[in-house]
Amino acid sequence: MSVRPRLVLFDLDGVLADYDRPARCRAMARAAGADVDAMFDAMFGADGLEHATDRGEIGLEGSLAGLRERHGWTLSAADFLAARRLATRARPAMLALCRELQAQARIAVFTNNGDWV
Repeated sequence: MSVRPRLVLFDLDGVLADYDRPARCRAMARAAGADVDAMFDAMFGADGLEHATDRGEIGLEGSLAGLRERHGWTLSAADFLAARRLATRARPAMLALCRELQAQARIAVFTNNGDWV
């Protein structure tokens, strides 16, 4: 007798969706009047804010404050969120799989993304 799962967990980035970090940083840099490479380093470099977000240490307000305090860039929450949306593209095949599975199991997303996602 085969046992079906009652819950299926999916990661967001790289599983349910493709995430284009450079596109996000280009949009954020444009909105903040910053250099794209500097924005990428601020977000994803060795001391980048995304690492603190992934660890759950800061959220949206902490990220915005970090950009302002560390780099002098002012970015609105709306622009920050719009950049993330722009950089995130759902994978149609994975969404189809979720629709198929939802008839037999609960579906959930498990991610280390920030509170704004």
